[in-house]
Amino acid sequence: NASRLPAVHQNGGGPRLRILDLCTGTGCIPLLLHALLSPHVRDLTIVGLDISTKAVSLAKKNLDWNIHEGHLQSAVKEQIIFVQGDVFSESSPIFEGHWDIVISNPPYISPQGFNRDTSRSVRNYEPKLALVPPAQVPPEQSVLDDVQGDLFYPRLLKIASQVNAKLVLMEVDGTCQALRVKQMIHDMQIWDGCEFWMDEPSNRNSTKKFDSEHKTRLVGLGSERS
Repeated sequence: NASRLPAVHQNGGGPRLRILDLCTGTGCIPLLLHALLSPHVRDLTIVGLDISTKAVSLAKKNLDWNIHEGHLQSAVKEQIIFVQGDVFSESSPIFEGHWDIVISNPPYISPQGFNRDTSRSVRNYEPKLALVPPAQVPPEQSVLDDVQGDLFYPRLLKIASQVNAKLVLMEVDGTCQALRVKQMIHDMQIWDGCEFWMDEPSNRNSTKKFDSEHKTRLVGLGSERS
């Protein structure tokens, strides 16, 4: 729900906003955010990072296509940048700067969940790299299914802390994973609170207190999605 993302910096009297989109894929989130936020934010920078060179190439083509079709101005190329990089790299210069907002739709489906819950079309045509976190243990060792599904979240939160993000928005796979990620956020004791945004977060009539201890609310209708 981009309408809830604040312009958290001021620069010369006008809003300034730097957004980092990790695991950007084909760049749909940065393109949409720019279209929604640029009328209200004078100085807007969005960088999308992905490990897949193919995904980054497609993201750049999507940007060019939207400019060609007149959906975005040519100057947008200075405001939306797509780069290839590894979220788990400790040496990326992107993680050394300051970012107001960190956003990510990371691989979050566990191996069992991929085989059990996804549709055949997803299994056959979606790149598994974008859906299931890779196991970071030797093949002869085992790792809990949920642990592998949650692999990206501690790293994403560490990056958000490192770049002094004021807001972090991450997609999750339903209630159980949302609760585990909420606990990670609570254990870090950095951010003021946590909200669960549902399938329809813009439906404000359904907002209610969910967890007073951890300052967590349910926002919208449906299942937990971010």
